[in-house]
Amino acid sequence: MCINLYNTRNMEKETCSMENKKQDTNHKCLLKLLGSKGKDAANPEQINEFKRIFKRLDANGDGKVTLQEYINRSRWEDETKAKAIFNATDRNGSGTITVEEYIENRVITDEAKKIFNKMDTNNDGILTEQDFVENSIIEDKILARQIFREMDVDGKSKLSLPRYCLLYTSPSPRDLSTSRMPSSA
Repeated sequence: MCINLYNTRNMEKETCSMENKKQDTNHKCLLKLLGSKGKDAANPEQINEFKRIFKRLDANGDGKVTLQEYINRSRWEDETKAKAIFNATDRNGSGTITVEEYIENRVITDEAKKIFNKMDTNNDGILTEQDFVENSIIEDKILARQIFREMDVDGKSKLSLPRYCLLYTSPSPRDLSTSRMPSSA
């Protein structure tokens, strides 16, 4: 499936295909349309705070956080949620989280929350297609509707904050049905 993306300011057409070979480029393109700055969204103070939290999570000080360390030292009391967040943060699937992975997840997730909350004008924690189309920064409303429908993998015409955050870590919106929920420690 292809999504044709138009830069409405200068009418240049960019095509973002959802094919596997172009997923990373498409993912970045989609996030940029939504207003994402990616890893550059955090300031030095935030990065230092994330490093401080990572040090607290890293019980043995080896520079890596294991699943057990994360479960024991994160703020999540629900072990299932802690495991899901750990898995989303462990980007390379190594079974441990590095400081780089932790910081990237925190920056991306915090940014996703800010963008979501700007669109969720009634503060109910749910984005409907109408919320998304009317309140996203995407000027082309037909394109905004198309993107929302691509993200709405379960067909319920609603996106919760956790599901929306998955978009920021999944290279394909279709991965949302099987991905793990990212969040903070």
